[in-house]
Amino acid sequence: MSKLKLIILLGVLLNISITYAGHINIDGISTISGTTLNEIEVIQIKSKDGTVLYEANKNGNNTLASVLVEAVKNGIDLRNAYLPKINLSHQSIENSILEYTNLRQANLSESNFNNSNLSGSDLTLVKAKRAVMTNSNMLAIRAVKANLAYVDFTGSDLSDSVLANGNMKYTIFSGTNLVNVDFRSSDLTGAKFSNSNLERTDFRGANLLGVEFSTKQISEAILDKADWFCRKSLKCMKK
Repeated sequence: MSKLKLIILLGVLLNISITYAGHINIDGISTISGTTLNEIEVIQIKSKDGTVLYEANKNGNNTLASVLVEAVKNGIDLRNAYLPKINLSHQSIENSILEYTNLRQANLSESNFNNSNLSGSDLTLVKAKRAVMTNSNMLAIRAVKANLAYVDFTGSDLSDSVLANGNMKYTIFSGTNLVNVDFRSSDLTGAKFSNSNLERTDFRGANLLGVEFSTKQISEAILDKADWFCRKSLKCMKK
């Protein structure tokens, strides 16, 4: 099979537009998550109106992840991207704009999203153990059944988010806005909530063993049927 036919076949299978010059035109940065682009000469990230936002030449090992990281470093706005199952583990993606991005089942383990905008994004079933998501806008994200163990959310805004049925063991929520967040049935063993806003935060059915709360925070949260044991100074015991 010729290189041109292989490129065209790849385009058909992945539902992306490809020019005869061997370019991949990614509409909304979509559909080729995690693919090694060995048969492509130039990778282009284009807006829906056809404007080229970022272009990378083939180097033999280019992946969508590496291109996205470089695009972020060049200040490219990646909102509304479709990136399910992408592997961004151990990547530095600080100051990124990823609003309303589909990151379902993505691997974000030990990545750095400091000072980023992920508001409205879908992080269902993501693996993000030990990721850094500090000082970020994460308003109304959906991260159901996600592995967020040991993640650092210090100083971020997670208000109105759904983080139910997840693994958040020893996760840091210090100084975090958690107003109206849904933590139902999540494992929050050893999590830290110092100086966070827990107004209307829902912990029903969650494991709160060893969490760090203040008395005022507990009074603001929804703790019905939570499985928990707090410090003696707070006079709270497992029900």
